[in-house]
Amino acid sequence: MLKLLAVSLVAYLGCALGAQAATDPNTVAEVNGKRISKEDFDRRYKENIQFFKYGAPTKENVLNDIINFELAVQEAKTMNLDKDPAIQERMNTVLYQALVEKQLAGQFKNVIDVSEKEAKDYCKSNPAVRISHIYVPLAPAALKASEEEAQKKIKELQAKLGTMSFEKVVAANPEQGASATSGGDTGYATKVQLDPAIYAEARKLSVNEVSKKPVRSQIGLHIVKLTGVKDCGSINIPEWQRMVFDEKRTKIFQDYLSSLRKRGKVSVNEALIKE
Repeated sequence: MLKLLAVSLVAYLGCALGAQAATDPNTVAEVNGKRISKEDFDRRYKENIQFFKYGAPTKENVLNDIINFELAVQEAKTMNLDKDPAIQERMNTVLYQALVEKQLAGQFKNVIDVSEKEAKDYCKSNPAVRISHIYVPLAPAALKASEEEAQKKIKELQAKLGTMSFEKVVAANPEQGASATSGGDTGYATKVQLDPAIYAEARKLSVNEVSKKPVRSQIGLHIVKLTGVKDCGSINIPEWQRMVFDEKRTKIFQDYLSSLRKRGKVSVNEALIKE
């Protein structure tokens, strides 16, 4: 008897839901009063099936996923998870990415086609360089004592260049690491492959010239020797086109953020961020 009653109840609920859906032909389902329109369902269904090459999900499966998603989101809001600071930070990250995509996607698309001439011109202005370096490690936010110790070591190594070859100073440097056996040689590297400070210093030097002062990078102190500048006549064009595009994209991004900053009200307590 109880089993028959349960079956009848399920049948009744199914009829009731069917009757409700029939009264609104544009509503696929409702989840605790939240309407899922046919337009919204069709959009989300298309988004789902584009990821499947074989065995695409049925509409019923997609609808069940949407319903489960809505139930979970509603439950999360009931638990006030959307007010949790850690969750809000993650949500803000999504908003940040969505803003960039919405506002800048068109501009990014406009600069994606980089000509071969642009790539070669960029290479001439920013050629790949080959350097050797004498190296003393130093963390980015090192304590003052560590900074002073590293400065002392690099100056001692620099002083040895008056009586020893660059390669011999490298070989005698206990902190040189893997490049000790190669005279500090790093091989040819592009602007994007080298630390910005090291690349900038290398571009000031003539071939076989050594930097007058130690250079501070993200990982330590360096005495830089320029050993070569690569010719741009036979470069890998696609690789350099990507570099040009990345630089253009970065400029678009930075210009947009600068415009937001100019329109906003920003104040900084310099004393709290002093190195």
